[in-house]
Amino acid sequence: MEGPNQGPMKDLIESSRLFEASSRMQTAANTLRLLANRISIDDALRHNLEWVGHFLEEVDLASFGRSDISADFAVSATEARPFFYEALANIDNLLKASGIENEPELHGFLTDTFSVLISGGGNAVNAAKLSLAALLLERFATAILMRLNTMPPPPSRASVALEMAI
Repeated sequence: MEGPNQGPMKDLIESSRLFEASSRMQTAANTLRLLANRISIDDALRHNLEWVGHFLEEVDLASFGRSDISADFAVSATEARPFFYEALANIDNLLKASGIENEPELHGFLTDTFSVLISGGGNAVNAAKLSLAALLLERFATAILMRLNTMPPPPSRASVALEMAI
């Protein structure tokens, strides 16, 4: 019998956490678009923005370790980190087109994005930056889903027993 942090059960738990993060990011992307259009949001969407903001703080290496997120949350953030940077690279042309051309400007954009998220949409950022942040979250969410879709299924006990018998 496998322990609580080993094998297929661990994979299933981690996959479910990544799926939750992806779903929450997609919801946050949609919420940022509402805010960009000056549409008010309810408390559930506000709390989701806060959750995503804390998650992204843990994902982003520039702010790594500065939040009070649990160790379980940090594991999911570590798993998702490559997809965050992939999403940033994926929108590089859009970042440059919006005037974000160097690392300090990118850091400022991310700081503003995290601030809006953690404040539950309370901190104001212009509509163009909100839309760009929404696109980043959407690409990040999609990258995680693509990864989850390509993960091999855990071996069944029957196949393991068969392999051991051979």
